[in-house]
Amino acid sequence: MKDNILDVQNLKVYFPIKGDLIPKVVGHVKAVDDVSFHLGYGETLGLVGESGCGKSTTGRAILRLVKAQAGSVIFEGRDILQLKKQELKTIRKDMQLMFQDPFAALNPRMSIGDALEEVLYVHRIGLKTERKKKAEELIETVELNRAYLARFPHELSGGQRQRIVLARALAVNPKLLICDEPVSALDVSIQAQIVNLLEELQKNLNITYLFIAHDLSVVKHISKRIAVMYLGKIVETATSDELFQNPRHPYTKALLAAVPSIDPDHKKEKILLEGDMPNIINPPKGCRFNSRCQFAVERCYSEEPIITDLGGGHTVNCHLFT
Repeated sequence: MKDNILDVQNLKVYFPIKGDLIPKVVGHVKAVDDVSFHLGYGETLGLVGESGCGKSTTGRAILRLVKAQAGSVIFEGRDILQLKKQELKTIRKDMQLMFQDPFAALNPRMSIGDALEEVLYVHRIGLKTERKKKAEELIETVELNRAYLARFPHELSGGQRQRIVLARALAVNPKLLICDEPVSALDVSIQAQIVNLLEELQKNLNITYLFIAHDLSVVKHISKRIAVMYLGKIVETATSDELFQNPRHPYTKALLAAVPSIDPDHKKEKILLEGDMPNIINPPKGCRFNSRCQFAVERCYSEEPIITDLGGGHTVNCHLFT
């Protein structure tokens, strides 16, 4: 669609499993299995779910940091999965990634100033003096003092390092920023600062965000729409307000029931999910949530549900609505 900056259709990412004695593929980890969603210009889509559900792999597959086995990733009319190496390098200036672990994302032997200038050097942007000036502008954009340019990653706090990772992503003026759990390792007060900074930058720069996280309260604050992922599939998508006020999928209800409330008078329905997430190597037949769902019927164990449009952009992947 013309109004969308990103259209992901039927994306599949399978990782091969090889035998111990014979290097032969004996199975696949279906990390992302037939995932579809879209992102409008200047919008934030939250992608949530338990650890291991395929959120981060989805984000990396969009950028072709991992190989997709099927599907399409249309970014401004071009399929990322079909681009050649040089075409991909060019378009990556418009698509950047904000890593979950900022310390691992930064070279410990490189100063902050050099780390910011390196991005510009790789993409052949500006002369050395221009790159140095740009680094000074970037450090101030993420609300840090220029003195930090001479420091090294180990001399910074977690929140400061995450700001540097954000500044490095902004260096090439991206149109799409994939935020891979950018605040999960930070204190609550620092989380709020980073989220507020992201919102401010979005207003000023008109950046589009795919915000990957497992903390629903954070996702609600920053996202216009939310997609809920379970075992490699998106099970529900809706606007943030609609999802919190009227969740339809049993898994979404369980996630929301686990979000703490600051209102002592607000009583929530207690929903306990029995057992752990099933083995992604050999997922359940039919609905993948059937082994933990209190509403599962015979059909759920044999037939895979299809996506049902409930209207208003609210979709759910559940037999209860078909």
